[in-house]
Amino acid sequence: MSGAGAEVVRLFEKASTAANAAGAGDSLVASEESRAADALQQLQKVSISTAVLVETQVAKKVRRLIKHPSRKISAAAQALLDTWKKAVVAEGPAKSAATPQVPNDAPDRAQPNTNEGNSVGKPMGSATDAGALPEGELAEPPSPSGAAAETPMSRAVSREEVEAALAGVEVIGVELRDKLRGNIVEALMMAQVDARTCACNAVAVGTAVEAELYKQFVKDARDMSLYKAKYRSIHFNLKDKNNPDLRNRVLTGGVSPARLMTMTAEEMASDEKKYQIKLIRDKAMFEADRSMKNVASTDQFKCGRCKQRKCTYFQMQTRSADEPMTTFVTCTVCQKRWKFC
Repeated sequence: MSGAGAEVVRLFEKASTAANAAGAGDSLVASEESRAADALQQLQKVSISTAVLVETQVAKKVRRLIKHPSRKISAAAQALLDTWKKAVVAEGPAKSAATPQVPNDAPDRAQPNTNEGNSVGKPMGSATDAGALPEGELAEPPSPSGAAAETPMSRAVSREEVEAALAGVEVIGVELRDKLRGNIVEALMMAQVDARTCACNAVAVGTAVEAELYKQFVKDARDMSLYKAKYRSIHFNLKDKNNPDLRNRVLTGGVSPARLMTMTAEEMASDEKKYQIKLIRDKAMFEADRSMKNVASTDQFKCGRCKQRKCTYFQMQTRSADEPMTTFVTCTVCQKRWKFC
């Protein structure tokens, strides 16, 4: 563990121990309460980064202190999370600014000739320095031994980004809601694969989705069954790797949180899943209608509604084998249906 990470863990353990001691009895212990708050304030002075937060996983533990019965400890924990959130947000632009830009007219770098003699250089088939390639060759796929380059239009969200985003999720104080809110944010971040979706705030959208979910499906805080059932349906479809369209529409505002609450599981499903459902329905309709195809026209039956004798009928064995078959009659004029044995 890095030096900064070890210092963060040390100070948090000091704060956590004091916080537990402060709330152990029926009344708060003032000395332990002050010790915990001081340790949390010292943590604010430690230089923090996304890498340290991911390495230590301490942000999740600090969030639990927000629910502490001591207002002093709770306020210090919230202030610490706010400080870390600002540091993580500021770290993104700083990294982009620190990345050196290669000018388009930069001269080709000299490369050792690996085709002649036994001169020291890159072995045949190794990845070539991208700076030395002509412009036309940059679009070619990399060699098998080379690492696949990340393009601006297609990227994978790193675990560090997810952890940093989750550290900035507003804590409500209800364990179930906090957990589900984080899960929705994490699912929405799967959609941040290009410049357009990366510009959207997955934390804000996920928070709004969970808030709308609670608003519409919780009438009594003691009964969360409808809330959890709808959450399972929404989260299952949002995290489905084969359903990027729903994630994109929710993240970019194409589907509002209120509209998402009224969508059925089929409406949220991926195009592939919808096609499979359609095939199942078509097959069921075919099976249901297959028995109706063997019909015959007759004038032997008189319709009781329109008094016409233009009817079709078919017979089915609906009872035991020794019983007579049931005859189903349909009037072709008024569509009245009846049956008899």
